[in-house]
This record gives sequence, structure tokens and C-alpha cells, in this order.
Amino acid sequence: NQTGGTLLRMTVGAFPFLLPLLLQGGLGWTPLQAGLLTMSIAVGSMSARLGAQAVLRRFGFRNTLMFTAAACGLIMSTTGLFRPSTPIALMVAVLAVGGFLRSNHLTCASTLAFADVPDSSVSQASSLGSVLQQVAQALGITVAALALRLSQVMGAAHGRAPLAPENFTLPFAIVGLASLSATAIYWALPPDAGAHMEGRRRR
Repeated sequence: NQTGGTLLRMTVGAFPFLLPLLLQGGLGWTPLQAGLLTMSIAVGSMSARLGAQAVLRRFGFRNTLMFTAAACGLIMSTTGLFRPSTPIALMVAVLAVGGFLRSNHLTCASTLAFADVPDSSVSQASSLGSVLQQVAQALGITVAALALRLSQVMGAAHGRAPLAPENFTLPFAIVGLASLSATAIYWALPPDAGAHMEGRRRR
């Protein structure tokens, strides 16, 4: 479970690195325009608190984590397809849904990670978890930067500018694939994982 959460947190690190570059460098937006658009991510994240308990009780940790990991990967990849002609309303919707899904996923993953930790070890586990989160986010930035550089080198052969929107498709897709791969990790969880925490009956 911790590994799956780490893969998802790579997107948390990569997204704030790639998105402003795409919006300002690739699409030619001003910092104000880019900042206003990214507010939709925060709106989606805050709205994730609504109904989260009901979703977990209905579908359980395993199914929720699998679905959100896969959906986050697809949303991340879709963001790399933003172009000057993409409707702003569609961008807002994609980013808001992405924020909603990521917040739900990380909340579930963090809760499940500490489910079986004894009270006497919670402090140490929390410290270790914080370190892993920072490492995952740094790794996400590194992977995104390398993928962007690779895309720029390939794009230069076709006469594309370094920050052309088309050069962002590959890095967003690679980081999205990391999130998508977490689905396989959550598949290995027992169907009733964390059931005792949500009052669900074991089956």
C-alpha cells in the first residue's frame, strides 16, 4: 500500500512543475491566468471531503484505491494534451476532477498505511511516512524533468520550440503511467482491507 501511495505522490510533485510550464511557456498564458486555472485543483481537492466516508463504506479501500489510481493516471496523461484550442471549461473540469481524485486517493492510502500500526509506533511511522512523501515528490519532479528534456530533444529534430505544447505530452504521460501502475499494487490487497476502520463487514 505504501508503494502505491508513493507512486501516486510522484504526480503530486510533478504536477506543479509541469503544469505552469505548459500553461505559461507552452500556451503563452500570463502567471495570473495560470494561477486562476490551477485554483480548480484546490476546489476539487477540498470537495473530496464530501461523501468520502460513504464511498469507502460502499466500495471499500481496495476498490477505491484501484479506481482513483487508474483515474488519476488518465487525468494526468490528459493534461498533457492541453492545447491553445482546448476550451477553458474543459481544462477546469479536468483539473478539478484530478484534484478530487488525488485527494481521495492520498487520504485513503494514508489511512490504510497506519491501520495496523500500534499506537506506540505511530510517531515513528508518521515520521518515516513524511520522509517517503518528500522523496516521492522529488522523484516525480526528477522523472518529469528528464521526460520533458527527452521530449524537447526529440521535438527539436522536428523543429519544435523547447516549450511547445506538444513537448509536454510525453512527460505527463510517463508520470501518469506511474500512477496507473499503482493499480496493480492495490489489486494484491485483500478485498476487505481496512474494513474494520469503516465499519464494513468482512466477507
